[in-house]
Amino acid sequence: MKTVYTEKEINELEKKLLLQELEINKLKQQIKVHEFEDYKLNEIQSLAKAANWELNHLSYELKFSEGMSFLFNEHGPSTSKISWNDFLDLMIDSDSTKNIRNLLITNVIKNKEELVIEHPIKNLKNEQFFVRHHCKTFYNTLGHPLTTIGLIIDITEQNKNQEVMYHQSKIASIGEMIGNIAHQWRQPLSAISTCASGAKMKKEYGLLEDEEFFKNMDTINNTTQYLSKTIDDFRSFFVADTTLESEVNLVDIIEKTLALIIDSYKNSNVEIIKEYQDSNYLVKCNENLLLQALINIFNNAKDALMSENFTGNKIVSIVLNNINNKICLEIKDNAGGIPAEIIDKIFEPYFTTKHSSQGTGIGLYMTNQIITKHLKSKIIVENVQWQYQNKDYKGASFKILIDK
Repeated sequence: MKTVYTEKEINELEKKLLLQELEINKLKQQIKVHEFEDYKLNEIQSLAKAANWELNHLSYELKFSEGMSFLFNEHGPSTSKISWNDFLDLMIDSDSTKNIRNLLITNVIKNKEELVIEHPIKNLKNEQFFVRHHCKTFYNTLGHPLTTIGLIIDITEQNKNQEVMYHQSKIASIGEMIGNIAHQWRQPLSAISTCASGAKMKKEYGLLEDEEFFKNMDTINNTTQYLSKTIDDFRSFFVADTTLESEVNLVDIIEKTLALIIDSYKNSNVEIIKEYQDSNYLVKCNENLLLQALINIFNNAKDALMSENFTGNKIVSIVLNNINNKICLEIKDNAGGIPAEIIDKIFEPYFTTKHSSQGTGIGLYMTNQIITKHLKSKIIVENVQWQYQNKDYKGASFKILIDK
């Protein structure tokens, strides 16, 4: 039997169909918006040389964004069939980041930690990249992992640029070090010359006693031993391996640093004050890199004290303390402080207040990179008021906070 609709019912059906059509169009529009948002995200990630991955802990399925094709050498990651274990195998441990597989499985997934690390990674063609990796896991109400997401940013070029800047900083130190060698050798060479010429003259006139002869020879021998040690100190600074880490005493590092710059300080009439008694400050680091960082700070302090605007006694103070499971090394001067308008910029690359012939602007930048990236520590710069022997001083303070 044929159903007969009244005009009113037909109008109601037409309204429902119209509403459904509007809903369908709305959904289509939302899909287009989402597709456009995904497109924009992929474009942004492409420009930033970034990509993201997602691990579903229920299905153990691993998904990748379009930008991850640099790892798979394919047009689209949707066709990439790679397991979670295969993906972990692409990650390479570095000197600063050990056992990445354990970090991701234990720290991020089991211990619910958010992880930010930098490490090498290889693609399926065995080509290596250097990446910054952000990872986080999300859980259900019972605390079981649902999904882990990661963002990978390709920083290979940045890493290369940093290496170039480190070598620029090292080369910039050569001129300063040669000047230090000249200061350090002048007095010993003069002592050798005086002993030798004095002994020769007395021998010619028959006045040279055996006791004085042997004393002069001992002086010459001890002085040449000192010069030989100076050569070894400077050579170790320039050719040492910057990848090896060992446990070292921070006091010993400070003493080695001072041995390299002390004559330059003496020539500039800058007094060094050591405000620490305990000699047991053990840290694990690359000794040569830390030396480089400290030399840059000491040179910066000396340059501030040698500026035309500064008059009075020139003082640099070294303070070592244990603070809340950290070792705090503070190097401060009495040069009046850093102007407020530039204090936030001094760790920026190529920023300098010196004439272009006197400074490159990479010394303090590299110090910051060494302390934060290689030492995984913190460096703070501020202007401080301080006292020494009941006198008030004001100057710049560089604090390095290192975990024990």
